[in-house]
Amino acid sequence: MNRLLLPLVALLASCGTSGPPAPPLTGEIKLIEQGFEDKGGTVSMFPVVGTLTLVITPEGDASSVLKRDILTDIERRRGLYNSERWELHTKAEAWAAKTGAEEAPHGKIWGILTYGTHKVSWQKGDSLSPELTDLIHYLEVLAQSLNEVRKRG
Repeated sequence: MNRLLLPLVALLASCGTSGPPAPPLTGEIKLIEQGFEDKGGTVSMFPVVGTLTLVITPEGDASSVLKRDILTDIERRRGLYNSERWELHTKAEAWAAKTGAEEAPHGKIWGILTYGTHKVSWQKGDSLSPELTDLIHYLEVLAQSLNEVRKRG
């Protein structure tokens, strides 16, 4: 029985990686977004709305804080899986390749995204490039998939 268990464990261990390791990001990614809605998950059955700050290091360590206007803040953290790092690298590099000199909008800033030397900010309702929209959406999904480490309120 032990002879059958060892190959099975080795096979399962090899399934955890999908392909070659993802390349490191060119720089840290930081997303700050007002009015972010956390759909609940393990925190509560009602959405939590506040200011999201998501930081991802070039090595793939991610952490986020959702500062709620009232009551509870939520902190999340974990290392990204290899497949997530590949996807993030692809989306971030696609946006960086298309981006030019961005002007800060006049009025209240709704969101800010920095990636290495690239930085963009926008107002609520602004029309964003497809690459930027895709990257922001992916970062929002990643923020909600991180493990909850602290809930303060």
